[in-house]
This record gives sequence, structure tokens and C-alpha cells, in this order.
Amino acid sequence: MKLSRIMPLVVGGAVAGVVVSSASPAQALDFNFSFTNDPGLGSVNGTVEGTIYGLIDNATSSATGIIVTSYPAGLNLPATPFSPFSLGNETSNSFEVLNGVLVNANLRIIGSNFQFSLNDSEGVNGLVGISSSTYNNGGFAGATYTSAAVPFDIPGGATIPTVGSLFALGLMRKVKKRMALKSTSTVVS
Repeated sequence: MKLSRIMPLVVGGAVAGVVVSSASPAQALDFNFSFTNDPGLGSVNGTVEGTIYGLIDNATSSATGIIVTSYPAGLNLPATPFSPFSLGNETSNSFEVLNGVLVNANLRIIGSNFQFSLNDSEGVNGLVGISSSTYNNGGFAGATYTSAAVPFDIPGGATIPTVGSLFALGLMRKVKKRMALKSTSTVVS
């Protein structure tokens, strides 16, 4: 196959890769959180940490999942990691993300012997177990929220190859191989 016949396919594949890449729906964002007990408020000192999953950029949305990855041992809760959603019912679940930054949270999950809050309607960040608690009244600023980078993020803003660009790369390799075989067979003859 001549190079002049394959080049339009290579260029077309690259263009398709750009179109697929730019037309992709917004990816859900995940955020790590942590908050520390205010001395005198909660009965157990220490820090609660975890991850919020499935938030939408430039919108107010509900978390699709939350995992608590660590908490002070005195709270006597399930082994980590665990989902607060599995222990109770949500009374609020609202997060606002603006340009990839979490700017507001309002979450409260209540169970029979359990409560979990992130900047709930009373401004509380808390994890409450049976007769024990770790919490602060610092509101949104009382907790730390950082982007939980997905494993495929590449530093420096590079992106993962799309299907179209991988197709174009494969065609270019095929052309290179054929050209090498053709020049080898020409020399051997």
C-alpha cells in the first residue's frame, strides 16, 4: 500500500482522536478530606481522613461515595476503610466544585449509633461513634480538602492517548514496517 493512500487514514485517525478527546463528558472529581478534633469539643483527639467520590466540576452535586480511611482508635467504629453511607442515612449530601476546587460541602449521615458530618448545616465536621466523638465546629474551613488525583493524570498537563491517536500511531508503525520491508526486498533482489 502506498504512503499516499495511508497518510489520509493516519491524519483522519489523529483528528478523530482530538474530536473524541474534546467531546468526552466531564470526568467525576474525587477529593481527599481531613479534619482534626477541637480539644474540649469531641471526646477523642485525633484526625479523621478519607475520600469523597464522584463530584462534578463547576456544579453543585452529591457525592456518589465516601470512604473513611483513618480515624482515632477511641471511636470504636468499623475497620477502615469503610463507607459512612453503609452505616446510616444521609440527611444532606451537597458539594460545590468550581474549576477543580471544592469550595463548599454540606454532608450529614446519621445512623443508630453513628454520625458523620462535613460542614453540615450547623458547621460541624464530625465522626461520632458509640459514646465517643471527634469533631470541630470550624465549618468548611475546619476541614482540609485536596484533589485526589486519578492514577492516569500525568504531571505537566499531558493527556492519555485517545483511541484515535492510538489508531494513527498504529498506522504509522505499519507504514514504517512496510517501507522497511520494501527497501529490504529491493536491496536483496
